[in-house]
Amino acid sequence: MKSGVFFYGVGKDAIILTENLGLNYCCMKKELCKCAIPVIKIDKIMKILQEKNISFAIYDYTPKGINEIGVGKYKEIGRYISSPISEIRQHFDCSKCQYHSLIDDKISKNKEKIKRVLNKLQEKSEEDGK
Repeated sequence: MKSGVFFYGVGKDAIILTENLGLNYCCMKKELCKCAIPVIKIDKIMKILQEKNISFAIYDYTPKGINEIGVGKYKEIGRYISSPISEIRQHFDCSKCQYHSLIDDKISKNKEKIKRVLNKLQEKSEEDGK
């Protein structure tokens, strides 16, 4: 799917692209990989995928304003179907991902922030009840 100047593969698509094309991947969120392909390289990537007999469907998404009811629309850019994809993994080994620790840190900070807010609400509730 195209977003800005990149096409993104997510989940099993990112795994297939990374393992077959040597693309880099990162965490979209914990246990969900993504990889990016610059728009200018998509024709080359489609050719390589087809040569390797790997099925693909590539889309461009146009947000609101594409039609009279304001619903976005997908435009197919390329498609090649050779065989069904049986890959079920959504991520690689997260501990090896360069973004894994950043996501864990963010989750930990958010948990701490939520705890502080809940503690303040509890204290306020106790003060109001006295």
